[in-house]
Amino acid sequence: MSQAPRRPNVLLIYPDQMRADAMSCAGNPVIRTPHMDRLANEGARFDRAFTAFPLCCPFRASLMTGKYPHANGMRANHYPIPLDQEFLPQLFDRHGYQTGYIGKWHLNGGPKCAFVEPQDRLGFRHFVGFSRGHYYDHSIFYRGDDRRPRTSKRHEPDYQTDQLIEFMSECAADPQGRPFFAMVCYGPPNS
Repeated sequence: MSQAPRRPNVLLIYPDQMRADAMSCAGNPVIRTPHMDRLANEGARFDRAFTAFPLCCPFRASLMTGKYPHANGMRANHYPIPLDQEFLPQLFDRHGYQTGYIGKWHLNGGPKCAFVEPQDRLGFRHFVGFSRGHYYDHSIFYRGDDRRPRTSKRHEPDYQTDQLIEFMSECAADPQGRPFFAMVCYGPPNS
């Protein structure tokens, strides 16, 4: 009797302000990105993907819903996404994946560096992040349901990567052997 194939872990890296050609694996002759190149080589790199909308919130909403902004209700920045639809992390969760999000959220409206309410996390069960902001050094973030802001004195992508590795390590130790769907959203490009 053969076993069912192991489902893959899924890591979605979303740098907020990074151009598609800002990696050496994308043909850039100046920039050296060995770690991103390795991930692209061993995983999947979407080299023919285009934005559904050239603004942060509408694009993020399209990524989370699989719908264009006119269909998902997010047509401008700084408004909350309508919650009466299905979201990508909910699909992964329903299929037995552990879900984790790290970084800039920018899908719930509200002020910069604010706490993201659990019901606004679109199904992500593990959450380390903040509503929005562009403070890359000494940034504020929140862990899980703890409303106390934390401040990192490290460069934002550095501590976010540590948080991501911590989540993936916890998932690897899962006694049920469930795969993970993790998303990390770095603010500055080419981090």
